[in-house]
Amino acid sequence: MKFEEALTAMRSGAKIRHSYMPEDEYYQACYVTINTEFLSLPPESIEKIKSRGMSIVKMKGGNAHPDMRPKCIFPQEKCSIEPKLHSYPQLNLLWLMMDEWEVMA
Repeated sequence: MKFEEALTAMRSGAKIRHSYMPEDEYYQACYVTINTEFLSLPPESIEKIKSRGMSIVKMKGGNAHPDMRPKCIFPQEKCSIEPKLHSYPQLNLLWLMMDEWEVMA
């Protein structure tokens, strides 16, 4: 499957992976929130969070991959299509041109 097709599936809630990735690692779409706890602000509304669009989170097993955030600040959490706070995933740019993308069942 081409990367563009995999991204389309991911936007609909699918988990995707490249054939060269370890078996327990994959990418999925996620809404990103601002951690208002540190800023003493009220929580953001779901509508405001969704208006910024989706981001990609790299997962290992059922948790955010250690690459996603500094280990000293944030504990690993489960991620779903629901809003979460994340950093940026590491994506091998060579994989973008390859057709070995898979949608996980």
